[in-house]
Amino acid sequence: MRDRLGRFPLRLGEQMLSRWGLVPGSPPCRTLFLALAVVCLPAAGIQGDSIRNVQDDVGRRVALEATPRRIVSLAPSVTETLFALGVGDRVVGVTDLCDDPPSVRTLPRVGGMLKPDWESVLRLHPDLVVATTAGNDAALVGQAEKLRIPLYFTDAPNLNGLMNSLVRLASVVGSSTRGNDLRRSLERRAPTHGYSSWSGLIRR
Repeated sequence: MRDRLGRFPLRLGEQMLSRWGLVPGSPPCRTLFLALAVVCLPAAGIQGDSIRNVQDDVGRRVALEATPRRIVSLAPSVTETLFALGVGDRVVGVTDLCDDPPSVRTLPRVGGMLKPDWESVLRLHPDLVVATTAGNDAALVGQAEKLRIPLYFTDAPNLNGLMNSLVRLASVVGSSTRGNDLRRSLERRAPTHGYSSWSGLIRR
């Protein structure tokens, strides 16, 4: 009985879609899903009195509700950094390219870096999505704004930029102490190993 009741909403939804001439999983159906998500988000979104405004690495204002607890990463370097900051347990989704550390390989995938699947992102109910200027498209900003998803961009064009970006992101996710410790560790190693990429230093 419980199984039949649990499946009833799904069957009802499929019947309604069929009446409208929509096939579950088809492009029109996905468009409808995103449109309904946008309509429903304000009711469950960030309330005015609890907004916390932060600034990302490219100077954009990002409105957050308290400390992010459900984070989606849109780049391998971002994923590695979040885990290095000790908040890997809050990462709920990653791109198809993210495979380090090994524990991320079991996480839900949200598509590629250039064109993430926003339907998959929405299903994860993120309170923060993190992207990078080194690989993600600037068009993501407009897409995230339409869906009312907080999108934070990191930018690490050089060693100094890497250090500053690391500390800022650490503060945003509530891991400032770990971020400062990691920065000092990277500063000690950078003169010896050189700087090639964010993930290159994080992995060492």
